[in-house]
Amino acid sequence: RPDHRHGPETNLAVRTLDHASALLRFDLRELPPDAQIEEATLLLYGTHCTNPGAASCLEAHQLLHPWDEATVTWREASAGDSWETPGALASGEDRLAQHTGLRALVNGTPRWYELDIAEAVRAWYREPGENHGVQIAGAGTASRELSLASSEDPDVGLHPQLLITYSLPLTATVVPPEGDALLKSSLVGWPNSAPPIEALPAISMTLLELNQGHRYSHAGTVDTSGTFTVAGVVSGTYDIAMTVEGALPLLRRA
Repeated sequence: RPDHRHGPETNLAVRTLDHASALLRFDLRELPPDAQIEEATLLLYGTHCTNPGAASCLEAHQLLHPWDEATVTWREASAGDSWETPGALASGEDRLAQHTGLRALVNGTPRWYELDIAEAVRAWYREPGENHGVQIAGAGTASRELSLASSEDPDVGLHPQLLITYSLPLTATVVPPEGDALLKSSLVGWPNSAPPIEALPAISMTLLELNQGHRYSHAGTVDTSGTFTVAGVVSGTYDIAMTVEGALPLLRRA
């Protein structure tokens, strides 16, 4: 039915010979700045398949035309806005001609299918305004339809998923949370009867919180009794690496 709206349905129908396809789009705005996309895998759960003796594959094509989930049909991308070719089949207008990544061989249900769409995700990350999602199409010479669980399926665990693996530049700075704890300690072996110090020695230290991995850097001074304080850290157990001006480095747990 070329004018039927399938948005609320619990299944996505993908049929070979360009008879039916599914559209998917994911919001990538939660990805951090400067992320390097290593992998991006689309997971789709197959619930039913016709013509089990036929051979077919799933393939993902990057869409070039914006569409509206509530009003999209075989003929229209949104209400009043037609696809260049019904079914979003116009190469270079509705979608890219070449599928992204490798195809997935359809070999039964129920089971998960995986499609590599890293190339498309990298393009969307660079140009968020071009993120129109993908079209899932069926490739094969015989008529065959695969039903996939949609985001409306009652079982949330079967919804389409996009798993993204990314890395961040080594120069990225991770700011630790500001806490309300105060760390106060004294240097071991500091002479209590030392002569007056004209200039208090400078200290620099790195504090690593062992449970959550928060890392703080601190620079300051010790007083005449060898005591120092660090404010604004979270409560926890710390490994402290310290350098005191004119002394050897010190490592202890506090």
